[in-house]
Formats: sequence, C-alpha cells, structure tokens
Amino acid sequence: MEIVKDSHIGLNIKIDTSICAVMDYFEIFLNRMILCRKAAEKLETEFWLVINGQRVI
Repeated sequence: MEIVKDSHIGLNIKIDTSICAVMDYFEIFLNRMILCRKAAEKLETEFWLVINGQRVI
C-alpha cells in the first residue's frame, strides 16, 4: 500500500491474467477493497485501486 500525503491511498496490484482473471480477483477480494475505501474516507482522502498499471477506482 502506498500513502501519499494529502492526496490518496493507493493499492497497486499486478495480476497475472494467465493464472487468474481480474474478475475472479474482484470476487475474492471485494470486501477488502470496500474496507480500504471506507478507511480512506475516514482519513478524509481518496482510495485508488490500480490493477496492472490502470486506475480502476
């Protein structure tokens, strides 16, 4: 996890799509990503999800 002061909290993930589809990852870890977003809100910042170099959220 990367914390950038006064900007955002980012979760940068590299997924090997030959092993696991991105959608499979979302099904498995959706609850954890929601908790990250809620935590960022409490810290009054944004939560960014970056998968394979592409910002998703």
